[in-house]
Amino acid sequence: MYINVGNVLVGTARTDNADLNEPDLAGKMALYVGSNDWYVYIGNPWAPTNAGDPGNLLASMPQYAEVSVVIPGFNIRLGGAGAYFAMGTYGIYGLPPLPPNREGFSIPDNIRSQLMSTRGAPDPSLTSGAGIAFGGWMGFDYATPWLFDALRAGINLGAGFDVALLRYAASASCDGASGTLGINGFYGRGQLYAYIKGALQWKHDDDNIEDLYKIDSQMMADFGGPNPTWLKGELEFLNSNLIDLAWGLNPVVGAAVWWALDTEDEDGNPAKTYVPIEIGTPCIPSSGPVVDRSQGTESIVSSITPGDSIEPQGSIYVSLSKQLEQKWQWYDAGTKTAYKRRWKLKSYELKKANSTVIPLLMTDRRESKELVFTINGNNTTQKPATGETIRFMMVLVLEESKQNTNNWVETEFKTTSTVALKVKPNDYQIAFSDIVLSYPAIGQQFYLPNEGLEDERFVLLNYNIQNEVNSFEQNRVGYSKRKYVRVKQGETVVGEVPFEVKMMPNSISALAYKLPTITTNSLYSLEFWLEVTPPVSFQANSSYQQLSSNALSGNTTNTQQTVRKKILSYSFKTSQFATFAEKINRIPSQSKRFVQESNTNVLVSKLLLREEGWDNFELSSSTTPLVNRSVERLYPYFKAIPVFNAPWHEQVKKNLNDWELQLTTLRNQLAASASPAPAGESVMQKRDRLATEAQRVADELALRGFTEEDIAAKNQLKAILEGTLEVAVECNANQQQIELEDDWDQKIMDVGRQVGIEFAMPTAGGYNFKLQYRYPTLQPSQIGGNSILLYCRFTFSK
Repeated sequence: MYINVGNVLVGTARTDNADLNEPDLAGKMALYVGSNDWYVYIGNPWAPTNAGDPGNLLASMPQYAEVSVVIPGFNIRLGGAGAYFAMGTYGIYGLPPLPPNREGFSIPDNIRSQLMSTRGAPDPSLTSGAGIAFGGWMGFDYATPWLFDALRAGINLGAGFDVALLRYAASASCDGASGTLGINGFYGRGQLYAYIKGALQWKHDDDNIEDLYKIDSQMMADFGGPNPTWLKGELEFLNSNLIDLAWGLNPVVGAAVWWALDTEDEDGNPAKTYVPIEIGTPCIPSSGPVVDRSQGTESIVSSITPGDSIEPQGSIYVSLSKQLEQKWQWYDAGTKTAYKRRWKLKSYELKKANSTVIPLLMTDRRESKELVFTINGNNTTQKPATGETIRFMMVLVLEESKQNTNNWVETEFKTTSTVALKVKPNDYQIAFSDIVLSYPAIGQQFYLPNEGLEDERFVLLNYNIQNEVNSFEQNRVGYSKRKYVRVKQGETVVGEVPFEVKMMPNSISALAYKLPTITTNSLYSLEFWLEVTPPVSFQANSSYQQLSSNALSGNTTNTQQTVRKKILSYSFKTSQFATFAEKINRIPSQSKRFVQESNTNVLVSKLLLREEGWDNFELSSSTTPLVNRSVERLYPYFKAIPVFNAPWHEQVKKNLNDWELQLTTLRNQLAASASPAPAGESVMQKRDRLATEAQRVADELALRGFTEEDIAAKNQLKAILEGTLEVAVECNANQQQIELEDDWDQKIMDVGRQVGIEFAMPTAGGYNFKLQYRYPTLQPSQIGGNSILLYCRFTFSK
């Protein structure tokens, strides 16, 4: 059969053999009647598995009788539909494979995976291939190109079903249970499915695409019968779609559904509602499946470095093949239950030979699939000694939870990784305990490489190292002298830069330098070297010496060599983001409990970065491993300044200005009414007179509603509105998040009431936070007798 209606509705039946495909072919029928077998096929979705076909007709059969809707002249296929029918004694071995994805029709991967997990062929020993099977599908899948490289829309919807009624052997039963199966040996199995997925997207840039609106609903079900007859399936809806639907039906219902449903789950993904459907007890004709629970249980630990030795303050790096807590699906064919699984870090420890536990600092570089365990150098009592062997052990356990719950339980599968490390001596003289602060920080995991490129980086010491430098260089007159930092990425030297010894207050010192250009998401080490090179001396017969590029001409002698000494070495890692602004821009706004009526302002309560975390010393100075027994203090790394520019705030500012104008006018009037100064007034008399006059003005202002408390409250309100107040940023190091105050409009109204101004309720709009990231630089000033304040430069991100 061939179909072509205006080049819009056309036949598109196809086989695996391109040479057999014909334009506008909608389908074929094959009829065979033999002495032992017979069949009728319209479409052959089992192709090309029909080996031994007695009629030799099925190899040329298209998989489906199929038509498609196309746009004439553009060869764009918008959607299509297909169907099949098979009856006879040959080739019907259960449900066929799902239709392959094609232009205009695409079954989403999660639906395809779930359907295939319960679609397996029946036991070939229980059926001969005789029966009836039929099914069909239809779908529409199209996405517009990017409009102005910023906006696009796409939708993918489809539905389908399959039914196979097979003749089974008399021994067949439901998973080995006793009892008669089906009627006269015939028992049917089937599946049906439907889905709609779509989105309207806005592209900020290639790495930041936002869903302006998203729809995601699906239905899947398995069924069987008769004797027993059953159905088991599930409806799945995006919560935000249910909320929108409820609002459309009735505002009251919409408000109730909005209150009851979360729009995000615990991982920050769009939350969904699952509605199970189950009628009867599922039956799969067989003698019972053998369940393999080992899917996905292979170890995800790729490597552990270093492999044999470590410095007393070194780090252990564990590379993984997948992220911790990354979920995947597993289907238990025995219980007909879908599970989600994940690997989780259960425990880790570093022990001495006498079982003393050495404290570790753990950082989960999730995006890089890496765990970093750093020996806590601040703890001197459990610090490993040079020459001893220590043992690192880490245990990962596989957890699983039913698909629609979050009740995670440990399974029998776990991975234990153990490595023995010999503690090697430091080949440098500066101990970590003598370092007050370093930037980049020792062991830092998320250093932002492009912040303050022109600023000095430093190692601040608690003593004067210049004397030791002088000792190394003394008695070397005429030598060229060099102090430099060697920057290494792994074992590759990527740059050498000079450093200088800077004297600081309180007779301490710092090593100051500028880093070369370094890349994101990389491990670097810094080595600080002292070097002296002797002058070249010659003994020659001639009255002059000549130096060539390869050798010294004449009879020459170089009696001394270059001397180098490494005084410090430590490692750090760079963030996957180059700047603070770039990192902040990747943080999703979590503002569910705020009603946002403005298109320009987003009210943020918590900033939680999922791609990577923050270094602990950024979030909490009290937990920093970088400051040792010192009185120096450092500004917090994070600050926030609220910016009030909504129309409501502008009106509040105007009301406040009117209040100030009234106050100024009244104060000037009262001052003008003061008594003139008497002749011959002494200094003491003038002082008393002015004090009395000031008190009189204050009393008069108070009587008119302008008290000193009101004026103080006014100054506070003005400071708030002008954005001169810095907001304390609450940092939670355990949850790797920073939190901002979010009740400023209420504070403005409360302070206004103290002044005596009753502001109207806030209207649409909100306020922005201007986040400030401060990083340390060497700009000391004397504070008291023995303290140093380390000023910080900063960068803003709105």
